[in-house]
Amino acid sequence: MIFRPRVILALLLDPFFYKRALCALLISGIATVIVMGVLDTRRTSAVTRGDFPAFWSLAVIAKSGDATKLYNVELQRTIQNEAWPSLNDQVLPAAYPPYLAYILRPLASLHPIVARWIWTGVSVLATYTAVAILVSLNRRITWKSWMVFVPLMIFSPILRGVIGGQFLPISALLIALCFWLLRRRGVAADILLGVTIGAWLCKPYYALCALMAPILAGRWLTLTAFVLVALFWWKLGVTTLGEDWFSKWSAFAAWFGGMNLETNSHQMPNLWAQVYRFHREALGLKQELITGANTPWWSYVVAYCAALSVSYLILGAKAAKALVLNPRRYGDLILALTLTAAIVFVPQVNFYDLGVPACAALYLFRPDKRSDWAFWGLSVVLSQLAVNPPLGAPIHFILAIGALFYVTCRVRHEVV
Repeated sequence: MIFRPRVILALLLDPFFYKRALCALLISGIATVIVMGVLDTRRTSAVTRGDFPAFWSLAVIAKSGDATKLYNVELQRTIQNEAWPSLNDQVLPAAYPPYLAYILRPLASLHPIVARWIWTGVSVLATYTAVAILVSLNRRITWKSWMVFVPLMIFSPILRGVIGGQFLPISALLIALCFWLLRRRGVAADILLGVTIGAWLCKPYYALCALMAPILAGRWLTLTAFVLVALFWWKLGVTTLGEDWFSKWSAFAAWFGGMNLETNSHQMPNLWAQVYRFHREALGLKQELITGANTPWWSYVVAYCAALSVSYLILGAKAAKALVLNPRRYGDLILALTLTAAIVFVPQVNFYDLGVPACAALYLFRPDKRSDWAFWGLSVVLSQLAVNPPLGAPIHFILAIGALFYVTCRVRHEVV
């Protein structure tokens, strides 16, 4: 009988058992994504929406020929509710830069179901490619890419980022490419690194954090390529929204910052959300006291520098000195630190952005260390518990702090 202890023990010791189990999880996961894409018997749209309606409304408005209304919330509401009646007259405001809306215009020519499938397919492919690159870079991992991809998807922020219509899969692919290019030398590698970081300007704070490593390393071709890509995005922004697109977008982004903090602080992993929740719940203060619109920009810079300072304190004097004096050699490690610190201190990151430090952790993962397995196991368990709203923000904040500590300790080990 299969339930006899001896049989169970033999199964657990059989390495092929794990492969078969992972294959089963992979097949069931693909089936789940397909079923979620077509089943919604309560609504006419037949689409499990996630946050995809935000991207959809940007694409529709950009294609309509009247892109001046790109950040008109009521128009976004109308477009989203026509395709997704399950929103019940609610809206998912889209505050992405206008050049992303320009790129997404082809989606507006498709039915929402088809567009959602394409978006999900691209997300899965981008995430798998990112995992494949990170596994190839980490020579200590002997598993096949798909064997890492399947259990990684159990980590709730990554799973919900992939099937929830988020930008996370593209960010995961871009960070993996940055790691790959930072370990290479030559003109081509420098230019491609600049292009990769420039492509990340759809999430500007990630791009600016990622740019720190090549600047410290003196890779000026990377900076030049980045500036050229930025100019290209600027031109697309002008084409989409006009000469004053930046002021229009930044004004809407400032409003979105306060609204997003009010709406999603219960699940955000950053320090700002925890402070805001303390102000609102413990002190009974109003939203206006701490929002993206009313907080000076320089306070974000100070907080981010404080995060890096904490990282370098954990690193210790010897490892910190090695990073500062050899940025060209340790550019990938600097990137891992800066992006992980951003999750803790950048105001607008949400829970699914924890997938970014997860990529850094996978890049530095040591399967021969029990502490590393304990970190990943505890992170997966906590990420599942964080689905409960009252626990979301504190648990996600703990995960962000834990990721910063883990990545910092791994960087110290690599340097020393």
